[in-house]
Amino acid sequence: MPIFGKKDKQGNLACNFSHADGIASMPQGIAVCVTQEDSESRLSVSMRFSKQPPIYIKYDQISNVDFIDEKQIKESSKSVIGRATIGGLFLGPLGAIVGGMSGTGTKKKVETKYFFIINYHPTNEPDETKIISFEIVGASLHWSNFIKELRSKIHTLETHQPQYL
Repeated sequence: MPIFGKKDKQGNLACNFSHADGIASMPQGIAVCVTQEDSESRLSVSMRFSKQPPIYIKYDQISNVDFIDEKQIKESSKSVIGRATIGGLFLGPLGAIVGGMSGTGTKKKVETKYFFIINYHPTNEPDETKIISFEIVGASLHWSNFIKELRSKIHTLETHQPQYL
């Protein structure tokens, strides 16, 4: 499991994420490492700080991978006391009143979260499509390269599969 590098000890491309949804045996928000095990033609998803065995998804089960964003608007109260204190320091009592009045209401901050999404077909239900999502976090170094490489492996597999009528 890499901490800062792109590859694990075996030379497989790997990336750290936070599990968002899709794997019932893993809690949401837990740190995971997703590894492209090319010798086995599969992805492995393992919890970073657990001895639990990894979850495997064969490359030929994966129909698509992508990343999306989700914007959240957070509202927080403005600090009336803080603004009054600053206003009082610079402009005296009148500044404290004006500063305190400017602190009423809320301020908005837009926060964007990015997610790595895997669409796959379960082995027991090949006609159904399931989704696993991972949040791209600060420890998700090289994630865009990771997704690009995985896409190339999936499309390569699709073009080499025999077509049946």
